[in-house]
Amino acid sequence: MQNKSDFTYPGIWHHHHHNYICVFSMLTNLDVYFVSVDVLLALLQKSPVLKILALKGIHEFAEERLNSAVVPKCFASLEDVKFDIDGVQHELFLAKFFMENCMMLQRIALLVDSRQDAEVLKEYEEKLYSFGSLNLVCVEFYVSNF
Repeated sequence: MQNKSDFTYPGIWHHHHHNYICVFSMLTNLDVYFVSVDVLLALLQKSPVLKILALKGIHEFAEERLNSAVVPKCFASLEDVKFDIDGVQHELFLAKFFMENCMMLQRIALLVDSRQDAEVLKEYEEKLYSFGSLNLVCVEFYVSNF
């Protein structure tokens, strides 16, 4: 059972409905599944004290979308981000966005499918660590056997 500071967003709203999301003023833990980056950003904007975020299945988007995004207020409190990765470019953009803008971020944990090519994952890891000078963030990779 979840407590009142936890919420799971199953991705049932489409991106044009994100203007109707209420403010989650006490929300500290959020799980988000299969949404657009616009819905994700809207949820983050409406969760000002968020500390833990888990992501799975963020739809593909262009890096320019994050370059023009308003940094969510919760980036002042967000400490821990976890997400499943497939090794695609937009996930790297999202990780970079968190690492560049989250003031309290301590850890990014990435769950990787064991079927991923080892060379692709090594390249992905190198790119992530190249952002390390932006913030002192622990980047952890976990391998799953789906």
